[in-house]
Amino acid sequence: ELCSTGTAALAKLASATHYDLLLLDNDVPGATGLEIVRQVRTFVQRQRTPIVLLSASASAGAAHGAGIDAFLRKPQDVALLVPTITRLLTDSAADFAPPS
Repeated sequence: ELCSTGTAALAKLASATHYDLLLLDNDVPGATGLEIVRQVRTFVQRQRTPIVLLSASASAGAAHGAGIDAFLRKPQDVALLVPTITRLLTDSAADFAPPS
């Protein structure tokens, strides 16, 4: 799903709707990506949802402190987006797989 504002994103993320992964930009009208991450991590249903944050600023430390799983700088890390999402979804699936 695509949200055009941080406020809209927070409203959707507060719901019980399942999301496999959250991909956020730090530059969003209504709330920064970091603000969204901080709020989302307080929701019980989002505490284990993988989060990728894209940002043109050097805010990786703050982003990891807020609870993201991956930080990608724009534009130089955009090519890493698909492999990063693949890794996070694979890791997430392994966390929930029944023991063999």
